[in-house]
Amino acid sequence: MPSHLSRLQRKPGASGIQSCPCLEICPEAPRRKSLMQITIQLFAILREFAGASQLRLEVTAGTTALQAAQILAERFPTIRGHLGTLSFAVNGEIVPSETVLPDSCELALLPPVSGG
Repeated sequence: MPSHLSRLQRKPGASGIQSCPCLEICPEAPRRKSLMQITIQLFAILREFAGASQLRLEVTAGTTALQAAQILAERFPTIRGHLGTLSFAVNGEIVPSETVLPDSCELALLPPVSGG
């Protein structure tokens, strides 16, 4: 517990713990992650599962390409079985799954392609 919080006492009959009065400036207070919007492009079977070729998704800053796909799989559970085989592209460039997404980016979820 931060030292300045140890001085706060619980009021008699109050439920819970008092919050830090300096929440916005306290260096020990947890930082709130900001939200950002991304556009997800879906292809082939993923497009069929979601019923759309493009979706907007709100994610927290620091979200990776794979994490965004996992969030999408929560909405569309049929996508979950394909997460391990996806490739990712951010703003038209193929990237590793652990790539952190920039705000307002376009994330393409690319299932494997076969044929001849």
